[in-house]
Amino acid sequence: MVVHAFYIGLKINELYKPMILLHELIRNSIRYCKSIEKRTLIIAMPFCIDSDFARELLEESKVMGIIVYGIKGKELLNYKKRIDYFNSKKSSWKFPSVEAKVLVYIGSNDEIGISMLFAAFNKDIREIVYIYKNVWKVESIKYTLINIFFDKVAGILKKIMEFIFCKIELIVIPIISLLGNKFKWFSLSSDRSMKKFAELIFSPYLPILSFDKFTKGKIVHVNSALACGGAERQVVNTLIGLKQLGTYNVSIVCERLHDFDDSDFYLLKLQGMGITTKKLKHVTFENMLDTKNLENFNQHFKKIPTSIKQAVINYAYEFYYSRPEVVHLWQDSTNIIAGIAACIVGVPRIILSTRNMAPFRFGYFQRYMKPAYMALSYHPNVKFINNSNAGMNDYLKWLNLSEDSFSVIHNGINRTDIKAVSIDKKNEFRQKYGLPNEVIVIGSIFRFYAEKDPLLWINTAAEIIKRSKNKNIIFLLIGAGPLMTTMQDLILKHGLSDKVIMPGVMKIPAVPLSLMDIFLLTSINEGTPNVVIEAQLSGIPVVSTDAGGVRDAIKNSITGWIVDSRSPIDLAEKVLELLDDKKSLVNTCKNASLFAEKSFGMERMISETLNYYGI
Repeated sequence: MVVHAFYIGLKINELYKPMILLHELIRNSIRYCKSIEKRTLIIAMPFCIDSDFARELLEESKVMGIIVYGIKGKELLNYKKRIDYFNSKKSSWKFPSVEAKVLVYIGSNDEIGISMLFAAFNKDIREIVYIYKNVWKVESIKYTLINIFFDKVAGILKKIMEFIFCKIELIVIPIISLLGNKFKWFSLSSDRSMKKFAELIFSPYLPILSFDKFTKGKIVHVNSALACGGAERQVVNTLIGLKQLGTYNVSIVCERLHDFDDSDFYLLKLQGMGITTKKLKHVTFENMLDTKNLENFNQHFKKIPTSIKQAVINYAYEFYYSRPEVVHLWQDSTNIIAGIAACIVGVPRIILSTRNMAPFRFGYFQRYMKPAYMALSYHPNVKFINNSNAGMNDYLKWLNLSEDSFSVIHNGINRTDIKAVSIDKKNEFRQKYGLPNEVIVIGSIFRFYAEKDPLLWINTAAEIIKRSKNKNIIFLLIGAGPLMTTMQDLILKHGLSDKVIMPGVMKIPAVPLSLMDIFLLTSINEGTPNVVIEAQLSGIPVVSTDAGGVRDAIKNSITGWIVDSRSPIDLAEKVLELLDDKKSLVNTCKNASLFAEKSFGMERMISETLNYYGI
């Protein structure tokens, strides 16, 4: 039996259309399948639909069954055998007990993984019919499986080669610098790439606007989104601090606002402060430049990577019409893309805020990042900052820049976010998550991503339980992320199911923090971790691995302890040593609160930021 699958090559959350138009899209998919004589269908939709629309689909003569994430409304008992579901992560599906010739998948083509294709193949699906960029395509499912497999292999090899190349650069570039002029002929590929970016941002046809065309006191911050993250929290704190001064016109532009589940995490907080938030507009190249030199400029523009061209155009359009005196950019991709756009337009002050160690250490790294950063470093309007000395030094080494190229502005924590928690609130939390009053709580707050090394955290918890005479210890882990399932499996393996509480993400960390006796962090890389500062503000001593900017955030052996090794045994022993020494624990709690208050206050951060703006 030959079965076909149809899916839309667009992310549903990128359609920006109400559900009624999404329904019409699904109806059109059925019409198309009819037009090419595909007789019976199963429709797979990786989102929730209402029961009325589900019934409409199932009453369609060609539709034998549906696969959905969920159905809202009345239970459809009469259609139970014709309905099945995606798993909780939408990474696999179950097929209803019906036969069909066509599988219709409404979603993004990159959402269908190899295991999902194999599941379809086992149901005798042999072809995939889909629309991508308004062109219909038909592919053998075997061909699609092979393509995905080789794409994944190529992606892994690319990351490995990029990592190796960056490591080589870190060794070779300082040597070349020391040898001086003897090896001027030696050129790494990044030098040639840097020239392309430099030719663009230093084009004789730029900048588009002169300094006098920009609005005094207008400051635009730019970040990818307002998701739940440490960098985003500092974006919000900075915006609020500037707004409260009452002197400046501050706003924020986000490329991916409203695009994914937590992309609006901090949106209501900013709107509550009267801070304008805006989603970046998609425009064409011609919209961006109203200039007679468009074609001349385009000769340079077309040399930059295709993957970032559209975003550069969008940001340039935004800055051309908003005309801020300062653009403050956050995180690597935004720094580069919006930084190039700001140089094109001629924004007088462009702040590139790096928030961690150099990007080659992370999965999001792209080859264009180094040459682009190097080109931007020569622009007179551009300034670099980092939130830790370790992060700054890592960028300086990676980019081979002098120390005066960067400045450090440490994070600022809003004390009101860590206000005293009432007994009632604590008891409510304890009751909700089954946390007894008499237990010792070792906790943490972080995203469950590889750079945070949550598996080391779980292994350390296991070692603490194994080595401690006091078995009255509970582990409280706040957060979420792609490693959640792996963590849960490891917790089961160690037999810690009754010892580890994982409530998920929380907008206000004060309540869980107030219940912790020790804050444990096991990250591989960090900028200046907000959670470490907040823990200390709450009077909680910290035990952490030596991860990037952690040394800026802790006074070692006074407000917390930094463990040099990444051994779960060493980390566990330090935690237990601290728990056994009650006097030291009390002193550390006092020191931690005083240190964090003095070193990471909001007023200090806002003052340093304004000085750096130079306005």
